[in-house]
Amino acid sequence: GISVAEGGSALGEYTIVLEEPPVFGTVSVHVYAEGYGDDEEQDDVAKEAGPQVMLVGMSGRGVSRLELEFDAGNWHVPQRVAVAAVDDEWVEGPHTVLIVH
Repeated sequence: GISVAEGGSALGEYTIVLEEPPVFGTVSVHVYAEGYGDDEEQDDVAKEAGPQVMLVGMSGRGVSRLELEFDAGNWHVPQRVAVAAVDDEWVEGPHTVLIVH
């Protein structure tokens, strides 16, 4: 796993790459963070606080979802996924957020 701290400027990063080339066309990998306020297991404070992490796109801007595309020419080239903690007014302790793809 990766760790990021609220209020910090450091990003957590990892890469995604395919193990073999796509047979036809382009393969899209959708990446998003779970826990955007609708998770029944979140406590009331977490629900009210909203998103706790954001993904960082190639532009350097925070986004809620990323779409990575792989084709016959780039299937073997790692594509970066960067994660940052949302710096909000809420005081929370450490918690885990699942990045799904």
